[in-house]
Amino acid sequence: MIEELEKQIAWQNINTSEGKDKILSGKAVAIEDEKIKLTHEDGKVYEDKISCLVVNFKNIKVIIPGKELGLEKNDKKSIRNLIGSELKFIILESDKLTNTAVGSRNKAMDRIKNSELKKYEVGDIVYAKIISVLSKFIIVECLGVDIKL
Repeated sequence: MIEELEKQIAWQNINTSEGKDKILSGKAVAIEDEKIKLTHEDGKVYEDKISCLVVNFKNIKVIIPGKELGLEKNDKKSIRNLIGSELKFIILESDKLTNTAVGSRNKAMDRIKNSELKKYEVGDIVYAKIISVLSKFIIVECLGVDIKL
């Protein structure tokens, strides 16, 4: 009973995010290659593979395509460095039957940046969250902006 109620609340959050751009957050757990169908300018349809980050949002699989992560490069190595991070996203589309959704971190970060950045002035202390650790630098998320340190 409780489990079913939690799932219902999670889907209400996903529907609100999809309809009203509510920002959700979940833990990045894996990378998957997803097949997509693209239509070329000449009308030919072909399949392509894109690397996506899989985020667990209350046991619902949220797929965030590499181009929607806001990274400089959306190769597997860059995406892999986000695994384990808590990421914010907005749902673009969802499918309750397959228990999956597609999200965008870019859209969430733009929304946070537009609403939060204007609240601060030069000299204010702000907190940042580490989202990726690499050999020569780290990437932190602060007020909707990713910063390399």
